[in-house]
Amino acid sequence: MTSKMSSDTAKAEIVRALNEWARSANVTFSPGESATDPRTINIFFASGAHGDPYAFDGPGAVLAHTFYPPPNSEPIAGDMHLDADEAWHTGSSVDLFSVALHEAGHALGLAHSDNPNAVMYPFYKLTTGLNADDIAGIQDLYGVAQQTPVPTPIPAPAPTPAPAPTPAPTPTPKPTPSATDTTAPMLTIASPSSTIISTSAASIALSGTAADNVGVVAVRWSNTLGNSGDAIGTTNWQITGVPLLVGTNKITVKASDAAGNWGWRVITVVRR
Repeated sequence: MTSKMSSDTAKAEIVRALNEWARSANVTFSPGESATDPRTINIFFASGAHGDPYAFDGPGAVLAHTFYPPPNSEPIAGDMHLDADEAWHTGSSVDLFSVALHEAGHALGLAHSDNPNAVMYPFYKLTTGLNADDIAGIQDLYGVAQQTPVPTPIPAPAPTPAPAPTPAPTPTPKPTPSATDTTAPMLTIASPSSTIISTSAASIALSGTAADNVGVVAVRWSNTLGNSGDAIGTTNWQITGVPLLVGTNKITVKASDAAGNWGWRVITVVRR
């Protein structure tokens, strides 16, 4: 490997270059057990003389060379040699991916191209992938890349149909209030039964009834503490937990109809 970058990075860039060709043609790559086995591409970095007739020349000029596959014979057929003295980088200077992509084309049997945009153009340039000229050349040698069969999915069990919802009852519409309705609701406080009472409790509960010619829509209470709230129910209503101060407390209970009319009662509670 080269000392100019980590081994993991260098391997990843070279594998990425090989896979770029495999994406476009019917060829696959896998790790080999021996550099001399048939159909093996032996890839290494070397300086100067390195065992073949083509010694490297140091930084610049020749960056790499590759031997064509058969009719060249093993062990040298398809091997890629890269000049270890170059300033190898990723994405700049001498880009390892760009050089490996070009050299892998030779290892697969492609010659140089006279298209300046092609990866197989004979002069170095930074590149990110194959050109249409490169793809046409590699497919002429190996055919189109085989598509990975898509497995037939096992259908999920059909969901159990949800039971049909119970139809909601059709609401009985309230009488539409007359624009001239001025009748206030009638409100009765049934408990406590007196309008003035005395207690030692810190709160008090009230209940009663309300009625109106177009229907009561709300019953609310308020007291001299500034508290207020809604009663439970309308025609028959209940109020729980109205707070009481020590001394005299006045509690007002109001019933309203849809026309905005109010009817009310006041109860006085003396807390001892």
